[in-house]
This record gives sequence, C-alpha cells and structure tokens, in this order.
Amino acid sequence: MTLDEIQQIGAIASGVGAAVGGAVAWLVGWWWKVREQTDCIMVRFGASRYEESPGFKLHVVSRRAHKMELADFGFVLRDGSLRSVPSVWENTLGDDDSWDMTTGEPVLKALNDRYEISVQLRDDGFIGAYARTTTQRRPTIDFYSEPPTPLYRRWLIRLQQRWKVTLA
Repeated sequence: MTLDEIQQIGAIASGVGAAVGGAVAWLVGWWWKVREQTDCIMVRFGASRYEESPGFKLHVVSRRAHKMELADFGFVLRDGSLRSVPSVWENTLGDDDSWDMTTGEPVLKALNDRYEISVQLRDDGFIGAYARTTTQRRPTIDFYSEPPTPLYRRWLIRLQQRWKVTLA
C-alpha cells in the first residue's frame, strides 16, 4: 500500500465520520425538541407542604415550560382502580358540608406550576394518587409510602392501567 492510497482511505473515513456525526447530532437535536413539547407532570400523594386540614391530598407539578391542562386526577384504590376527583365533584355538586380545597389552577402554565387539592372522601383504601393531562394517554401514578405498597403490586397496577387505556 502506498502513501497516496492510505491518504485517500483516511480522507474517505473522515468524510464518512463527519457525515455520521452530523446525522447523529441532528437526530439528538430533533429528539430533544420533540421531548420538550411533550407533557410531563409529577404527581404526589399528600400535600406539598404540611397542612392541618382534613381529607386526602394530592398535588401535581409541571415539569415542562409549556401550557398543560389536567384532564383527570384522583386517587388509586387497593384493587388498582382509579377514583376520579372531578367525577366525585360532579356527583356531589352543591354539597354544603364539603371541605374540599384547591390551590392553583388545573391549567399548568409554566415550569414548576403547582395544582393541589384536598378532598374529603370516604376512605376506600387509597394507596396512591394519579393525574393525566389532555395529551397523555396514560395516567402518571404515585404511591403512598405509609404503609408501603410492594414493588410488584406497583408494577401490576401500572401495567393494568397501561393495558386498560391502550386496549380501549
């Protein structure tokens, strides 16, 4: 092999490497831009800060900088079913004995916007909380830590919710 042949192979390899590197950089940039446009929320069972108020609490925090609207939120029961708070509010509209409280709006407009609710419900064995935005197909679920829900049970409930939504 002569020196000219080695230089030609090196030039071709560097050209191919530059083309592959450019394509990978474009794909990463495109993926990052798409990722920023998807809804991402954090849901927690309980209040975001300590409060002495009756009822069950959950809070939702925005993890993206664009506007998101909550479509549904509520609590997870022991059997894995979901208890929707908006549907409870629909069925008990005008109840004067209600101590339900909300902080924030169900439209999260910026990064780290928070929506918090405190609801008085009959204790049906809540083990977690969930929320879903208008563009999400599956709910984001968080489990209560006291008493702890076993890991296999958490996976089973998440799998149950995934299949329930995608098969419907």
